[in-house]
Amino acid sequence: MKKANKKINIITLLKSTRAKQVILGLLVVLVGVTGYFRWSTVPAENEVVPTVATVGNEENIDFFAKTRMERDAKRDEVIQGLNETLKDTSLSAEALNKATEDLKYNNDVKNKEVKLENLIKSKGFEDAVVLIGEEVNIILKTEEINSDIAAAIRVLVLSETDYSPEQIVLSSKK
Repeated sequence: MKKANKKINIITLLKSTRAKQVILGLLVVLVGVTGYFRWSTVPAENEVVPTVATVGNEENIDFFAKTRMERDAKRDEVIQGLNETLKDTSLSAEALNKATEDLKYNNDVKNKEVKLENLIKSKGFEDAVVLIGEEVNIILKTEEINSDIAAAIRVLVLSETDYSPEQIVLSSKK
């Protein structure tokens, strides 16, 4: 017996009611998981959150905390906008795929920024802010950046991202 080779047309498949239900279900799960991770990182009203303070360096602590908060707020705004876009039932398959890819990219970047900050702090730095965009900008809380520090930071960034060494920008703020 010969089996007939059937070509599946993706556009025809996406027009079917069952496919739309599956896609909508997946999007609901994706939004739910994103919401869970977003709200699981926010402390409860009565939860005690430890704060770190250094006497005489309140301006610098404010700089790192403020920069991190601004970065996270902008990223969360983009993610929220993408989640709203995904709720639109009139989206074409192409627009749906683009919004889903953008959402995944922004969540990945957000996770990489936090991971890199933690890895940098584990190397003995008091604080660091990582901003990923066209380049990876890293602001270290240190007096100066020597070649050993730069090499160590670049190795971390290269191991966690697909950026080239030329796309890594290091700066310091004490």
